[in-house]
Order: sequence, then structure tokens, then C-alpha cells
Amino acid sequence: MDDHDPDTRCLVRDDRAGSAPMVKIDVEGHEHAVIEGGRSSIERDRPFIIIEILETAKFEVINTMLTEASYIDIALSPDALRH
Repeated sequence: MDDHDPDTRCLVRDDRAGSAPMVKIDVEGHEHAVIEGGRSSIERDRPFIIIEILETAKFEVINTMLTEASYIDIALSPDALRH
């Protein structure tokens, strides 16, 4: 990856991440890996988390990880609001 390329994506290791009040995760089916990789920061900083979850995502794994971290989910869909 070229650091000067405007299309370069940023990957932050959990042990180097700063505090963030909000995290948005949109990684097309790899949400569980992002949550697992950021678990220490999530537990330490308790950010507000927005996740786009498609049908290909491992929803049960994601739900378990966040429930274990004492998060609740509020799901928005075209047909319903679930809490």
C-alpha cells in the first residue's frame, strides 16, 4: 500500500488505537473480525457502535460478542425497528 494513495485504507491495531466515542463498521461480512480485533478498545472505551450487517454477516457471533460486552442492539431495517 502506498501511504500517499488517496484510496489507501487505514488499519489500526487494537493496542495502538486511541479513544473513540463512536465506531462505524461497514466491512461487508467481516464485522465479527473487526469487533474481535478491537475488543480491548471496545471494553475500555465503550464507544457507540454503528454496524451495517448484511445477510452474509455472522450475526449470531456479532450479537454474542457485543452482548458479552454489555451492549444492546437497536436494529433498523426497511420494515421494522427492533430493540
